[in-house]
Amino acid sequence: MSQSKLAERIGRPKEKLNDIIKGREPITLKTAILLERVLGIPADFWIAREQEYRMVLAKIEQQELIIPSICF
Repeated sequence: MSQSKLAERIGRPKEKLNDIIKGREPITLKTAILLERVLGIPADFWIAREQEYRMVLAKIEQQELIIPSICF
């Protein structure tokens, strides 16, 4: 299914869906439920993926803050 078709089916603008796919916008509970309805993949799957992604980003951020202070 194309992004355009998925965006249409969940009732969101194509640009907003693209931002979610690119990680620029989070998957909200509302979006997760809409994805569940359209794709048949449980909302908790989408929420778990979002949390995992944001956790990885936070760890990378923290690592980048720590590494410069260790190097002299």
